[in-house]
Amino acid sequence: MTNSQYSAKHIRRMKLFERQHLKAVFTSLEKQIKPVVKTLRSKGIDAAIAGLDTVEINAALAPVLRDIYKTIGLYFANKTIWDIQQSVKRGGIVAPGPTNPNEGIEVFVPVEQKASFGFNEEFIREILLFFNRYLLNQAILPISETTKNQILQVISEGVKNGWGADKIAMALESPELLLWRARLIVRTESNKAMNYGQRLGESKSDWESNKTWIAANDHRTRHSHRLQDDVTIPFTERFLVPVYKGKFKLQTGVDLMSGPGDVHASAGNICNCRCTLAFSARRDENGRLIRKPNSVTLTLNI
Repeated sequence: MTNSQYSAKHIRRMKLFERQHLKAVFTSLEKQIKPVVKTLRSKGIDAAIAGLDTVEINAALAPVLRDIYKTIGLYFANKTIWDIQQSVKRGGIVAPGPTNPNEGIEVFVPVEQKASFGFNEEFIREILLFFNRYLLNQAILPISETTKNQILQVISEGVKNGWGADKIAMALESPELLLWRARLIVRTESNKAMNYGQRLGESKSDWESNKTWIAANDHRTRHSHRLQDDVTIPFTERFLVPVYKGKFKLQTGVDLMSGPGDVHASAGNICNCRCTLAFSARRDENGRLIRKPNSVTLTLNI
């Protein structure tokens, strides 16, 4: 399978996930904007602006995002194990190491494609721990803050254009505006969930692995991600992804990314990203498979 075919298959899969979660995110955004719209219509523009600081974090958003991470993270955890096993299923020679001191032992790994490899309970526990520990603050708070800024921008533009409170309220309720925001949130958070799931899956593999960045092959792909396309590195290393800012896309730094959707990267390298990773078992300079030296542990440092 070529990179373009792999990417196209991945994008189709992510669109299915998007459709699964889009309505719930859209509804949660509607609930967050509703109090501001009500204030606009009943008390006017000044009261709505004054009340922006009291816009609460949408309680409905947390379970929606939690479900995104659970569903997508679990899928990609199992898919990563499958990808690595696929790369060794034809067999090979295992390199000598702490758990295999004898050179020249042949290994054959029978692979049966299935939805899980017996780790689902552990995967779900780690995914939810990751979400509760990291994303309640690092995802939901920024999303809510962005919603406030978007509301203020719409109100400001309306005042500038001489609109009344009712017309501004209608603009805030625009399905197109809310749908755009909902899609952005679903795509961005889905990619973060994919990234963490891939890392969990690799942690359960018996084999050291390589990862290859697969960029979406169309005009929408960031230049910084096109530069990473087909770059292959050991799983434990990080991709050096340029950070571009401003109208003229001047490089201002570098993100060290474990892969697409890395939560530590800047927004410019995460939002709306459609890239993914492909995995394969590592081999030494003699073409021998490299088994991990110790029993693997599931918990990851984030």
